[in-house]
Amino acid sequence: AITMVAAPLWGSPLPAAPPSEALAVLSGVDFVPQRDQLDLAFAGNIAALVGLANDDDSGDPGIRLRAYHSLGKYDGDAVALTGLRAAITRYRNVRSGTELLYLIAALDALGAIGDDSDVARVAPLLVAGDSRDLRAAAARALGGLGSAACAPLQSRAGIGVEPAAMVRIAINRALNRLGPAVCQGSP
Repeated sequence: AITMVAAPLWGSPLPAAPPSEALAVLSGVDFVPQRDQLDLAFAGNIAALVGLANDDDSGDPGIRLRAYHSLGKYDGDAVALTGLRAAITRYRNVRSGTELLYLIAALDALGAIGDDSDVARVAPLLVAGDSRDLRAAAARALGGLGSAACAPLQSRAGIGVEPAAMVRIAINRALNRLGPAVCQGSP
C-alpha cells in the first residue's frame, strides 16, 4: 500500500515513500516500463506516479525522468494530464540543467496523451531562442496535440525561420505526423 500526503502545489497526492516495486520498475537505464508493469508496480495509483515525477526530494533524476515519460502511457487519464501540465507550467522558463530534462520529458509525454487544449501551453516553447533541444521537444509534442498545433508549427517551418537543423527536422516530422488533412487550411 502507498501512504499518501497532501501536495497542494501539484493538485494530487504525493507518495510518502514509493514502494520498492515502483522504484525498481523506474530504475532501468534508457528504459521506460510498459503500462501493465506500471499499473502493477503502482497498484493502479497514477497519482503516485505523478507524485514521484514531481517530487523534488526523490533524489534520483533518472527515476523522475522515467516517471515523466511513463505518464505518456496514460492516454485519457486526467491525473496524468494534470501532472504533466503542472510540470510544464513549473519548468517553462528553464533553459538548462536537470530541470530542462524534466521539462523535455514532460513535453514528450504530453505530446503522447494531450490534445488541442495543450497547444497554448506548448507553442510558446517552440520559439525558446536559447535552447534548440527545448524547441525540438516542443515541436515533437505539438505533433501529437491535434489541429490547433498546425499554425504554430507551420509558422516556424518556413525557410530561414528556424536556424537549427534538428528543430526544423522535428517541425517537419510533427507536421507529417499531423498530416496534410489535419493541417489543410491552417494559416
